[in-house]
Amino acid sequence: MHALVKSVGAIVAAVLVAPEREELRAVYSEDVALVVRSESTTRMELGDLSGTVNGQELPPEALEEIGGSMTSEDKLERVELTVTIDEVEDGRPIAATHEYAEVWRRKTDGDEETEEEGPLDGRTVKLRLGDDDEVEAEIADDGEDVDELYLKDHLLSYVCEHYLPDDEAEEGDSWDLDEDAVFELLRRSGGPELFIEENAEQEAAFEEAFEDSERGEGTVTWETTEERGGLRCALLVVELTVEFSADDVGDMIFGDDAPGESASVSMDGDAEGTTRVWFALEEGRPVAEEYDFDGEMEITMLIEEDGFEIEMEMVMELSGEGEKTWSEE
Repeated sequence: MHALVKSVGAIVAAVLVAPEREELRAVYSEDVALVVRSESTTRMELGDLSGTVNGQELPPEALEEIGGSMTSEDKLERVELTVTIDEVEDGRPIAATHEYAEVWRRKTDGDEETEEEGPLDGRTVKLRLGDDDEVEAEIADDGEDVDELYLKDHLLSYVCEHYLPDDEAEEGDSWDLDEDAVFELLRRSGGPELFIEENAEQEAAFEEAFEDSERGEGTVTWETTEERGGLRCALLVVELTVEFSADDVGDMIFGDDAPGESASVSMDGDAEGTTRVWFALEEGRPVAEEYDFDGEMEITMLIEEDGFEIEMEMVMELSGEGEKTWSEE
């Protein structure tokens, strides 16, 4: 009898301390200014390299010479801006103001290192949601005009709907993200291009070529509940995996300068990343996030010229990490 009473007591105690299920939803408030600070690093470098000429493997010294001309690239970027939501309609922001205090990066390409400020450094941008649900952006200060490329893909505010659960959840729960949510999250988490590279058009063409072959999976786990920035937060761990490929992209790479009589190029890539998000439960917004990712891009190139068939295979390794915080002024 005593053992039965103890068992019943244990069950009752467990029920009483069981975590409550809560609704995790994004909340947007007008005229609340959030200071957003982010810092990120990315690295791209050559991994494996091999090649053949008419089926015969290239000697190591030839591969070393080819590989030596392909330098690694490192980037460190820092951004600080104040985001103020100007209008909210049906629970979502439709107008906002972004005031950029800092847009800076250091880029290392082999032995060459450069530092620069982005065109939006010190600028104010007004944003409004258009009829087609695309964000329209315009410079709202007296400074010089900027290239239209810097006014694309802006986000009105933080993005979290794509990783929040549809139903109430509790600590320890996990939920899957469908493929559309994975790529929408990746697209929107990137935000605008703050530094436009010389090969920006080529990169855009690659993204378009990959669209038909993209595959992605994602899961979110409510790992624990803890305080961050003085707020009660759900620590959400978002894990994403993506794969992509493209054939016949030689024209995109070489343009009119293709080597040999013919040149074909195919690309296959994959990447996985983890993002830890501290989501304020009462305030309905992210407080901080930390992320890291690793990936590979395998490039196969076939060149024919004067009776020679040259095949090269190389692997480019990609990695990065970063952090971002949101805090009220």
